[in-house]
Amino acid sequence: MSLSTVYRILKIMTTMGIIREVELAQAQKYYELNTISTHHHHIVCVQCHQIIEFENKYILQQGLRQVETMGLQLIDCKFTLHTICPKALDMGWPTISSNWVCPRFTTIDKTKSSDRKSSDLNTDIKKKPERRIELKGRYIVVHTPKDEFDSCKDKAKLITGWRLSRADKSWHFPLEKASEVINLFPGYEVDPKIFHN
Repeated sequence: MSLSTVYRILKIMTTMGIIREVELAQAQKYYELNTISTHHHHIVCVQCHQIIEFENKYILQQGLRQVETMGLQLIDCKFTLHTICPKALDMGWPTISSNWVCPRFTTIDKTKSSDRKSSDLNTDIKKKPERRIELKGRYIVVHTPKDEFDSCKDKAKLITGWRLSRADKSWHFPLEKASEVINLFPGYEVDPKIFHN
């Protein structure tokens, strides 16, 4: 397969929403699956180009607040922190060789298959948030912590057309009830795709 075919397919998949294009270190483009459960941000070392993914619901919530006050609609929220790792600073950054490889990066690269989200840099890396609102097909799905299930049951019954998934104890609402659901569950991480529909 030629390189031009690969780029053409990447562009088509991006347009279809299967993957998303992310510009990180040195204007290089990266592609990642565009799934609801992987809404995350990036920390990038500008010297060794190490990329660490992290989740933070407050970044998305602040972005939503900002665009709503301006009367706009949020399409995506990408937040990238450009950093210099401690090893590069010790080596005398910015005067070190461009082909220098950070030993921390090579260590993380070796363990990437077992655990990509390394806590090596003391970042706020979390698993999927318990309180989240996702878009699944034609439904708005609300995931709640197990200990809050009973209190959420009373809230869910306030919106018509709900159903409970017994498999994962999540609440499903018709898509047209999205604004009611978001208002009824404040503080939940909201999938930005909901606002496209």
